[in-house]
Amino acid sequence: MLQEDNRPIAAVENEISYHAQKLLSLRVQSNRLLPVGRLPPEILSKIFLHCRDVSDTAYFPSNSAYRWTFITHVCHYWREVGLSTPHLWSVIHLGCISRSFAEALVLRSKAAPLYLDADPGNRPYMDGLLQITTPLLHRARTIRFELKDKLYEAFPSEFSAEASELQELSLRPDCSQTTRGYVPPPLPIFLTRCNAPQLKVLEVSLYTIPWNLVRLPSTLARLTIINPSRQSTVSEVVAAVLGLTALQYLFFEDIFASAPFAAEVDGSVQYPKVTTRLTLAHMTEIWMAGSAIECIHFLDHLVLPHPATVDFEALHPITNVPASAVPSILAPLASFLPLGLGSNSDCGADTLQLDPLYIILKREAPLSSDRADPDFKAFLDVGIGGDEEAVVLLSGLCSQRRLVGITKLVIIGQDIRLDLNVSWMVIFESLPDLKTISFVAFQEPHEIGLPGFIKTVVDHDELLPNLRALLFESVHFLPHERLSHPGTTREPVHATPEKEENSNSLISDMCCTFGAHPGRIEVVVLINCSYVKKVDIANLEKVVPHVKWEQRSTSRSQDTHWHVSPYNESDLNADLGNPK
Repeated sequence: MLQEDNRPIAAVENEISYHAQKLLSLRVQSNRLLPVGRLPPEILSKIFLHCRDVSDTAYFPSNSAYRWTFITHVCHYWREVGLSTPHLWSVIHLGCISRSFAEALVLRSKAAPLYLDADPGNRPYMDGLLQITTPLLHRARTIRFELKDKLYEAFPSEFSAEASELQELSLRPDCSQTTRGYVPPPLPIFLTRCNAPQLKVLEVSLYTIPWNLVRLPSTLARLTIINPSRQSTVSEVVAAVLGLTALQYLFFEDIFASAPFAAEVDGSVQYPKVTTRLTLAHMTEIWMAGSAIECIHFLDHLVLPHPATVDFEALHPITNVPASAVPSILAPLASFLPLGLGSNSDCGADTLQLDPLYIILKREAPLSSDRADPDFKAFLDVGIGGDEEAVVLLSGLCSQRRLVGITKLVIIGQDIRLDLNVSWMVIFESLPDLKTISFVAFQEPHEIGLPGFIKTVVDHDELLPNLRALLFESVHFLPHERLSHPGTTREPVHATPEKEENSNSLISDMCCTFGAHPGRIEVVVLINCSYVKKVDIANLEKVVPHVKWEQRSTSRSQDTHWHVSPYNESDLNADLGNPK
């Protein structure tokens, strides 16, 4: 029989509460005895800040707390340290939190500089959330707003005219409302009137900056303007950035209005005379996309004491311009090519990459210093069509400046029939230091002129006197008898063991060419090439001192460009047995 307990229920509840409090006290003591609980507050707060930075994201369910806030619920000590670290609460994603949590963040951040971003995600509450942050704009270090135009009306007409902490400002309208024909209003007045003496980053998308009203601060290090609703003239933009001597990064997309340029009798373009020069001593990277002639004319105003990475893309074809006029169009670009002082230079580009659309100059060899070396990338639609676009572009640049220091040429899937394209001769004459040619992604090598190209550069050593190595990567060495004929389809047939003694016809032709000029080509490398047999390698080794054959398991990257295996002058010297 159970023993009867005559104590009142309140006494039992009190005892439970006592033991619960005692247990909680013991757990707190236990946590404090752990090594992590002994960390000084200044160290623990830095750990918390790092945890926030690596896990912080604006992509989580609306009206919820940030995921990283669980660290403030581990123990009393951690919570005390967290609540005593104002910078921990200074990142406020207005598009993803409730009003009450936003108010808590504002309270806990105290006087710390704020990171504010707002997107359309929290539409029902956005008006109220913006009202909360309006009085805090003077504390904002970063503002990134993507909002419907009417939401800016929530801001009062009176606001702080001094954004003394602001270092980064990004502004664009709500992308969901930018349908065809949409014209955003002028920049919100609260941003155009603020004085931001520390602003370093400015990014404006779709809005038109009123250059006559807005004076860009001289502290800007990064300027991005994308697709303004009203385009500006080159002279307007030049005047606006004239005093931005601290610029390091410049990104323009479709910001220039087309303007008529004088044309010569032969169709070449005559740019207006440049009377204003912008010296940008700290420039590191320039990315421009838009009307080719206007973009190039703007670049012609820039003076860069040190080479910068330049990425130029013409978004609109140049019409009614003959191929002979391309050099005149590209003339100002020649000064931006990141070239060194020759093949022995430890700076400047050493690799020229040519794919069907782009030309890229970059450096593959290691640098003698820790600094990053600049690249050059250009795409220009000159209205010719086909694979000749990039070749014409490159020959236009080569006609303006010799590409000294370029030791490697990478050709990706180009039509290289020399009898159809005299531009290659201009290119060859401009590559005095070239030692290696790499052919990548040639699926139909016979049809696009690979055999004839190789024979020409080997037979005529005066074209490329320093050429020593040929690389083939992902080249389809399909024998002649398996080539498709007009009106027929070709099924891939893999080599069978009984046919292994039959040499590939394309490689046989190469062996004949190399054999006729002993010592002209010293290295041949084949990587992931199909229809290559052991007998082909054996034949190559008879006429070429160094032959390498590799099959690697690689996958095509998601971007539109082929991954090209690095092979620089150090690799060439190693294959040649030179200790250099």
